[in-house]
Amino acid sequence: MPLLEVTDVSKRFGGVQALNGVTLGIEAGEIFGLIGPNGAGKTTLFNVISGVYYPDGGRVVLQGTDITGLKPHEICGRGIARTFQLVQPFAEMTVLDNVGAGRLFGREGREGRISLRRARDEARDLLRFGKLEGREVRRAATLTLSERKRLEMVRALATGPTLLLLDEVMAGLNQAEAEEMGEIVRALPQAMRLTVLFIEHNVRLVTGLCTRLAVLDYGQIIAQGEPEAVVRDEAVIRAYLGDRWARRMASRA
Repeated sequence: MPLLEVTDVSKRFGGVQALNGVTLGIEAGEIFGLIGPNGAGKTTLFNVISGVYYPDGGRVVLQGTDITGLKPHEICGRGIARTFQLVQPFAEMTVLDNVGAGRLFGREGREGRISLRRARDEARDLLRFGKLEGREVRRAATLTLSERKRLEMVRALATGPTLLLLDEVMAGLNQAEAEEMGEIVRALPQAMRLTVLFIEHNVRLVTGLCTRLAVLDYGQIIAQGEPEAVVRDEAVIRAYLGDRWARRMASRA
């Protein structure tokens, strides 16, 4: 049984069909990439999985339990955490307390099993994993974009997820910063014993990180499978570069 099953999920906003019969299965312990042109429906899918949006059709199942339509905090309690494209830390709080808040209001914290002292101790361990050691007492507002991106991810990890949704954690980073983030993402399944589903536009980094890859275009999955095969798929080339390039690549092949 897959860890996460998304079955025939659809979502419409007025006259726009943002998602149209999306079906995915994510296996435990894998890093699964989701790519596609701007406006393809990637973040909408994340919003459906995490409870921000209620789907018009289809269902979302986590570890055999239907979580379709649950509220975001309920889904977080079931083991799904996420980051957002626009990071929004608690700007005036310290870096340590940003992550500590994730521990206190995550799965264990909401059950009353974590003290403030324990939350801060475990937050320090997570900050080291996110390469943010030495910044514990700084206000989150003073961090660079790369540091805020890592803080956003670490704060999500603090909730204790089994599935982590990463929404463009490398967007806006230079090459060195993106590669550093890539190293952290690559270590997540083994170090944190979780599964990763992530959206990214940097195709080179995606293909080097993920075990499997799916492509959304106009709200539909047009290809999925091993990364190297997916990026050579004619439908994928057409979605990114247009018919002319798709025909050219096909003739060269």
